[in-house]
Amino acid sequence: MKIFYLILFLHFFFVNGVTLYSQNLSKNPSKAELERKVTNLGDECWKLRETYSDSSATIGKQAIFIAEKYELKNKLPKLYNYVGAVYSNYLNNQSEAIKYFNKALISSTQLKDSAEIGWAFNNLGDTYLVTGNNPLAHEYSKKSYIIFSKIKYPLGISHGYRNFGLVQLAEKKYDSAIISFNKAKEIHENINDIKGIALVLYELGETYKQKKIFKEADSLFNESYRIYQSINNTRNSARCLRGMAAIYYEQGKYEDAKKHYIEAIELNKQKHYDYGLISNYIGIALLNASQNNREEGEFYLNQATHISKKINLTSKLLEIQKAHIQFYQILGDYKKASEKYNQFLIKYDSIFSLEQFETLNEIQDKFAINQKLINEELKNKSLKNEETLYVIILGLLLVIVLVFIILVIQQRKLNKKLSEINKTKEKMFSVISHDLKSPFNSLLGFSDLILENIRKKDYKNLEKFAEIIQQTSKRSFNLLDNLLNWTRSQSGSIKYNPQPISIKHIFEELNFFFEEEANKNKIKLQFINVISEDIKGDKNLIYTILMNLISNALKYTNEGGKIEIKAIKKAFTVVIEISDNGIGISKETLEVLFDKTKQIESKKGIRNEKGTGLGLSICYEFVHILEGEITVKSELGKGSTFKITLPG
Repeated sequence: MKIFYLILFLHFFFVNGVTLYSQNLSKNPSKAELERKVTNLGDECWKLRETYSDSSATIGKQAIFIAEKYELKNKLPKLYNYVGAVYSNYLNNQSEAIKYFNKALISSTQLKDSAEIGWAFNNLGDTYLVTGNNPLAHEYSKKSYIIFSKIKYPLGISHGYRNFGLVQLAEKKYDSAIISFNKAKEIHENINDIKGIALVLYELGETYKQKKIFKEADSLFNESYRIYQSINNTRNSARCLRGMAAIYYEQGKYEDAKKHYIEAIELNKQKHYDYGLISNYIGIALLNASQNNREEGEFYLNQATHISKKINLTSKLLEIQKAHIQFYQILGDYKKASEKYNQFLIKYDSIFSLEQFETLNEIQDKFAINQKLINEELKNKSLKNEETLYVIILGLLLVIVLVFIILVIQQRKLNKKLSEINKTKEKMFSVISHDLKSPFNSLLGFSDLILENIRKKDYKNLEKFAEIIQQTSKRSFNLLDNLLNWTRSQSGSIKYNPQPISIKHIFEELNFFFEEEANKNKIKLQFINVISEDIKGDKNLIYTILMNLISNALKYTNEGGKIEIKAIKKAFTVVIEISDNGIGISKETLEVLFDKTKQIESKKGIRNEKGTGLGLSICYEFVHILEGEITVKSELGKGSTFKITLPG
């Protein structure tokens, strides 16, 4: 009966060109009638999302049509989010999903609807994760978490933690992912969200599976499966079965693995869940390769490829390309594996940048494949001397051609990377040859003077010379430290290591370091800290940032001036401000101050101090490593305020 009504609905919609729901509206509907109709349509859209996804999207879009036509703006954010979620999670049309989520974000922002803003960000994070864009997924998930935390919305917060976990899992940060998932699970348990608990249990199972802790993973998958079965959730039951199958495969229990893959495939087909089908087809294909069932395995890989192209899932196409390579390697067909590898390189090159590509490892794998190919041919064929020589030459030519192809593909990208490296090298040598050489010449010169005066027993200028040497040494040390920090930041070797740290202790150390210089120049240096508890962060990075900013402030503040360093804790952030009443920064310089593409000439300080311009570059790089923001306000003749905002 339910199906009959659904068919009837679609008939009216497509044949008559007017929706059933629109026809049911009176000629001059009241606002209350319109709102009731739109609400009912939205509820129906959400109710049908898993069982009748196409109809769900159609009903949702009809609700949007009415809401837009009659300017029911307060209804639009939720409807956009609903339809976007249907396209993303059930119809596997991510581009259409992103379109609706962006509409949800715009409309909810206009209405200042915090909950729907949070869901729009959350949904965008989910979608970008599916498409393989981890940086954007993390960024949107972070935004949703901040909003949900601010309005104290437990379900939204749990989804934020879950998305963090998924990004961390994709980046193979397993321990961090487990912490995030467990936080989400705790919230779901507190609000008695059964479906949410099952979802997080599955994701914990996936994490332990990738960590090769199979017993724990199997237990979590089974627990999640039991919950999904109890609430008749077929789609996610299939995911759990796939997880179990993968564990059995890893353990060499091929028959158990095959049984679970087939069961999962049948459930996916029932619900037309193409995304899940692809993963199951890949899994059972590799299983068949391990059992030497080439033909059956190729069939499943071809099926996976066909579906991925149909729904235009780029990330899955790359996953299938990798699966092909692995499939033929398992079978020992290294010639075919090499062909598939070349296809993967071309596909990858068309999509991703050099930064996302592990070039060296891939090339090494490539050589390994071709070497095995040559060895196989030499081993399996008993040829005459001339034929053997021909095969060797042919094999070598093949290797040369393949290497040439790889080099051509990579050269274009490497040129850009090398250009950046050369710029870094040139700047480093410039600093060493000019800015660092000068103070060392000064040190040597005054050291010679001291020695000469000691020999002459002339001691009247020794204290003055020693003071100059001390100040020069201090500046040289700071310069060298900045140079090393900057070089490390350019090479990407600095890792963010968050630990509990005390702002109070950092301020005390900085005060001790700069007190003498400030007093000497009659500058009032004031540290104001209203953060009593420890915060999460990296002490070395924060210390270096503040060292450079305070040093800059001292350099450009006149005698009798004032420098204030203030730290406060807001809802989800830590804010540190460094303010001075010095000479300020021009409007032109402000516009390009943190622009890496622009070269800014360092201005001499009030007391003729030289600089390299590295200090602010380091601050910018380090703040972004800390996942924060740095801004500046300044006015010539009145001073500057640098504001650092860090996750709290």
